[in-house]
Amino acid sequence: MKIPQIKPHFRVEIIEPENVYLLGEYATHALTGRLYCQIIPLLNGQYTREEIIQKLNGLPPEHFDYVLDRLNAKGYLTDAAHNLTRVAATRYQL
Repeated sequence: MKIPQIKPHFRVEIIEPENVYLLGEYATHALTGRLYCQIIPLLNGQYTREEIIQKLNGLPPEHFDYVLDRLNAKGYLTDAAHNLTRVAATRYQL
C-alpha cells in the first residue's frame, strides 16, 4: 500500500490515551492501544509509509508495520485514491 488511509466510510474518533473508534453506518469498531492513537491520525491518505514512520519519531518500523497489517487484515484500510472525491471514494469502498 503506497499511501495508506482508513477507509473513507469510517469516521475516526480518538479517545486518548488508548482508544480509537471507527464509526461506520452499519458498525462501530473499537481499537485499544497507544499505538493506534499515534498511528490512526496519520492514516489520512496524505502520507506514505516512510513519511508516517518519520513523523512517529523513534517508533520502530516493525511496530508500525504490525499495526498496519492488523488494520489491513480487519478491512479498515485502503490505498488513498486522490482522483476521487470523498463521497465517491466512500461509495467505491462499500
